[in-house]
Amino acid sequence: MTNTSAAARSAMQVTPLRDRVNVNSQGHSLRTDSTAVGLQEALGRILDRANTIATSSASKIITLELLDATARALRCEWAVFWEVHPASKVLYAATIWKQSEATTQELERDTCARQLTIGEGIAGHVWRSLKTTWATDITRVMCLPRCIHAEQAGLGGGIWIPLKTVSAVYGVLELLGRQPIPAHADAVLAVERLAVSLGYLIEATLPDGFAPRRT
Repeated sequence: MTNTSAAARSAMQVTPLRDRVNVNSQGHSLRTDSTAVGLQEALGRILDRANTIATSSASKIITLELLDATARALRCEWAVFWEVHPASKVLYAATIWKQSEATTQELERDTCARQLTIGEGIAGHVWRSLKTTWATDITRVMCLPRCIHAEQAGLGGGIWIPLKTVSAVYGVLELLGRQPIPAHADAVLAVERLAVSLGYLIEATLPDGFAPRRT
């Protein structure tokens, strides 16, 4: 079992940033920002923890602890790991973390009841496009009624991150917050590196032939 593989690093180097990230924003642009330094350190600690989980022979890499830490690092108050079911080929909410139980009950209920096909909803779109998506207004990208439930919970922006390798997609991280960290260039790259690294860690824990292949 390895940490971040050479294949992951190579994939990161050859794909232009503009081809890997969608930014749906009002007034935000891709740029370097000093806040990304702290983010890189936080995401580095998350990856260290994920490596520890992987080497412990745990059945799940994306734990509640990892969702908590990732959401807080990106200034979000809600997180879901939409996992690709290897048999039915749909996304389902495998793990949900929320900062406030009281304000997100409707959102959680709707999320738990959903299964998304490829291209369905923003998570399904990210699954298909393989591009991390940053949105400063979730009403522009999320489907009904989830966007209403999220807005009622005070969540205004979102980040959707495909966990992938060169051969497979294992799920999508959905992170919602009142004011998530902006899509600065260094922040985007840090998130992309984490996403690919987590994808390879997930892949390394699966039995041979179990990977949900890209379509």
